[in-house]
Amino acid sequence: MINRSILMPEFICGLFVVLFFTLQLFIFGSAGYRNITIVKYVSFLIICGCFFLAVILCSCLGRRGVLRTKKECNFTEICVVLFMILTILSAVLSEFFPETIIGAHRKEGALSICIYGLIFLVVKRNLTSERFIIYLIGAVTAVFAAVCILQFFKINALWLFPEGLNYYDGGIKYSGEFLGTLGNAGLTSAFLCLVIPILLIYISRAKEKSRLWLLIPVALGTIVLLKSRIAAGVLGLFLGLFLVLPYIVNNKRSRKIIFITEILFVIAALIFVYVNDFQYTTMHEFHEVLHGNFEDSYGSSRIFIWRHTLPLLADRPIFGGGADTLADRIGVIFETVKEDGTIRKASIDAAHNEYLNIAVCQGIPALIVYLAALLSTFVRFIRCDNKSPAAAAFGAGIMCYSIQAFFGISIFICAPYFWIIWALLESSLQNKK
Repeated sequence: MINRSILMPEFICGLFVVLFFTLQLFIFGSAGYRNITIVKYVSFLIICGCFFLAVILCSCLGRRGVLRTKKECNFTEICVVLFMILTILSAVLSEFFPETIIGAHRKEGALSICIYGLIFLVVKRNLTSERFIIYLIGAVTAVFAAVCILQFFKINALWLFPEGLNYYDGGIKYSGEFLGTLGNAGLTSAFLCLVIPILLIYISRAKEKSRLWLLIPVALGTIVLLKSRIAAGVLGLFLGLFLVLPYIVNNKRSRKIIFITEILFVIAALIFVYVNDFQYTTMHEFHEVLHGNFEDSYGSSRIFIWRHTLPLLADRPIFGGGADTLADRIGVIFETVKEDGTIRKASIDAAHNEYLNIAVCQGIPALIVYLAALLSTFVRFIRCDNKSPAAAAFGAGIMCYSIQAFFGISIFICAPYFWIIWALLESSLQNKK
């Protein structure tokens, strides 16, 4: 006899989130980093496949599943559904079909993208265990950051690196830079950029004493983020917290004071950077950009990548070239100089800007509905005057991640965490009505 409680949609969604923040986050193959992508992809499909099957079973048995929910679709959900439909159309109409279904380069085809959307829709409608999820995030972030810190000390934690190699050999003895259990250091940065603000804002807003334990993962995660020197994650974290700060306080007078103070600070900072040059630093690049100078090397050569990606918009503006097809269309070899002076050549398989990547691969309409969905969430987040600590925390995480996405890459290894938190934010805001 099956215990009917395990067929409740909230239990199924909760179990899915637990598996994703534990098993999926830490899983890797026997070869460590050498086959971590394919291992995580298979795990991603299995966990999500079982999740969707359980939801369908739940609905068929009449347990108020997503297929039988009484909740009306809001604007955000409609935009997410349209985003999925446009992604499927872009894949089917692409000259590279059927490779666009799976994705030939980063497994970021229509299948993965539609899974993100389905995760969002199901979790948003059925999961409300906000406090439990935040403490779960705190626990796994502490363990995840500890693995990274051990790697900073040249300790081959979990034996992820091939024998004889360590974190500091990245870009010298092997291509790329690996950190943590997600693989690429940039993905580790994106994940931390999402979870650190969630924990930090929850600590500042919640009342229970147990929340102070979350300071441990916040401290460890921040150390890893700063030490990794991934500018997109650092910028996303601090700029996101800066922008969201006025909207996480419930007192309207305090909100206005913070907002006005931030505006004055931004104006003063822009003037200061415009007047003062900082040679050989990221601030030097910002200084030059404010003076209208854009060099291909700026932003870890992202200006170079964007210059060669933007012209592709004119070729297929409506449906794009198909999901995960940038490498097939751009025809540019990217060169980087290693620390030993040698030149490493590699193809470009992502725009290093999630929004530009959507426009080029899935079409401008897909980008419009995606941004409309995000904007709809942010507007309701800003207008909500009595946010719960969890809603404020999730909103901060989404804001920070969305900023780093301007310089980041969407891939199944990291993107689902963003969609899960986005769904939880939507659920939190809806429950406040």
